[in-house]
Amino acid sequence: MKLIPKILISALIICIGLIGLTIIFIMFVVGGDFESRKIHSATHDETIYIVKHAWGFDDYEIFISDSWHWRRSPDSKEDYIYPQDFLPYKFANDTLTVYVRKTSPIPPDFDSDIIIRQVELPNPEMMDLYTNYAEKGLELLK
Repeated sequence: MKLIPKILISALIICIGLIGLTIIFIMFVVGGDFESRKIHSATHDETIYIVKHAWGFDDYEIFISDSWHWRRSPDSKEDYIYPQDFLPYKFANDTLTVYVRKTSPIPPDFDSDIIIRQVELPNPEMMDLYTNYAEKGLELLK
């Protein structure tokens, strides 16, 4: 009879360990979902990237980077960072215009000849762009 509680305790410890390893794997290896858009300037023969990183139930950030690093977190010294879940944008004449809730500081190590133009909008106007982006000639990362 003393063997059954020891087996149950061992099984419980193994289950808790497996759950913990699964959580660690998801957090550090998988790291959430990434979606990106490549913005290429033929004039400068240069590419920048708009990346959306989403994890958890409603944690997300969008960033603009001058280099592609698969599954990495943004760096405020290198990337424009926006804590929002969608990004309306337009690329024309070597200028990437992004519509944001709050502008990002200009990162000192961002190195691109592509101009980043940030347009800060209040929430009602952002929601209008979310709904009507195509009619306004914009792309949408969501």
